[in-house]
Amino acid sequence: MATVVEQRLLKCSEQGKITVHHRNAERFNWVLHIVLSILTIGLWVLVIVFLLVANLFVHHDGWACSECGKSYP
Repeated sequence: MATVVEQRLLKCSEQGKITVHHRNAERFNWVLHIVLSILTIGLWVLVIVFLLVANLFVHHDGWACSECGKSYP
């Protein structure tokens, strides 16, 4: 899974104005996994299921204000 930084404009409760917030996120490369599933005659689907289930138990970072640094869940 690829790690990316997402950005969004949200209202900061600390400053009371709209600021840029960011968080770390992971992206699932579906094209790669579909190609691997085809090449391995469907056996790679087991790996995909394992990765998706394991991702359910991973802690995702909340949004953090870029100006004051306060984090939101």
